[in-house]
Amino acid sequence: MATLKVNLSAVGNACDQDPTPAGKFPGPGWYVFLADCHGKPIVRAGKEYGPFPVDHGYVEVKDVPPGRYILFAIVNPFPVSQPIPGGEIIYQSNFTSHFAVIDVCCGCKDYCVTLYNSGWHYCVQVIVYWFQLLAAQKQIKPELASGAVDALTKALQGAGRTQPGDAAVNEMMARIVEQFKKG
Repeated sequence: MATLKVNLSAVGNACDQDPTPAGKFPGPGWYVFLADCHGKPIVRAGKEYGPFPVDHGYVEVKDVPPGRYILFAIVNPFPVSQPIPGGEIIYQSNFTSHFAVIDVCCGCKDYCVTLYNSGWHYCVQVIVYWFQLLAAQKQIKPELASGAVDALTKALQGAGRTQPGDAAVNEMMARIVEQFKKG
């Protein structure tokens, strides 16, 4: 049986740990879940593997049998930034971290995994690119894509700052998407 040593990055910053203290499910905090490769919760001998409270960006999942798994974290509630002038609170985090696929081999002991905890701007921007590319490839009607792109772009521009790590990734994705459109 293996132990998964799971790190959760800070929101929009892959180089830092999330600072949130451990919660008690389903209360506030981040929780790690382990599912099989089809997305169903892992249950062994009547015990479900998760939720596991994440404490300041770290949790260990012990006694994981050999197999292929999907690992992810979910937050309750969304972390928010400090109120901006005027008192508005800006939501910064996604509801869920990025996913990792883990292959636990027979006889292996420890696996170290870091889940990227992107800000919501990152995911919305990915959806904008998705609509743009689908319209360019004639997989969706351009007028439908245009409406979605316009609405999501307004939301991105009007709702808080993009996290620094997400901003750099978004810039790189913008260059790649432009190459895809030309290619």
